[in-house]
Amino acid sequence: PPLKVEDATSPGPEAGPGAASPTPAHFDLPAPPREERPELEEIVIRPPGAFAHLSLAELWRYRGTLWSKAWRRVRLQYDEMWLGLFWAVARPLIMVGIFWGLRDLARAQLGVTIPYPLYVYTGLAIWYFFTDATMAVAMSLQRDAGLIQRVYYPPLLSPLSHLLGEAFNLALAVVPFTLLALAFGEYPGWRLVLLPLVLLQVLLLTLGVGLAFSSFIALSSFFILSS
Repeated sequence: PPLKVEDATSPGPEAGPGAASPTPAHFDLPAPPREERPELEEIVIRPPGAFAHLSLAELWRYRGTLWSKAWRRVRLQYDEMWLGLFWAVARPLIMVGIFWGLRDLARAQLGVTIPYPLYVYTGLAIWYFFTDATMAVAMSLQRDAGLIQRVYYPPLLSPLSHLLGEAFNLALAVVPFTLLALAFGEYPGWRLVLLPLVLLQVLLLTLGVGLAFSSFIALSSFFILSS
């Protein structure tokens, strides 16, 4: 409602003694606008039941945090290691050369229908990703323990961010593979459409094994601290 202000000014000294006091004046002023407070999101944290459930909607809400943590993982990985990009590409290529030389010395016949360097490189690239990503996922909760205690976000974001960070190395491995395929005259056929399914299986296997080791590490740390 509007505010009313009364002007109760007394008569001045020039008015006579019998002058009547002026009638108070009323001024209607608009009410000040109400401050609109932003709506706060209520987050209820409950302990999991007998079977912990995975909330995909909650993970989707924190997708920005996931991508920022994954990109931070990539930057830290290559900032701490000199010539990190070169080593990520050169490591499987060096091993391909070693395996290729040993096969020629042993004159082994493996019955592989594709060129042997391509055969070895694809296996090594996926193997290096599996081992590195499994170790990163296993240590993710321990590395982010301080952040998890201060800021709330789904705990699964830490293993996923480390997994995506290591997937960047797997994406880099596609460049040498393409060059090797062009050099040997091998071109992918229709089976290339099945590659995303294979990579999805590798990602899920890596995440599952890494989470299993992460739980063992957490239990061992708990028993060490409690003893």
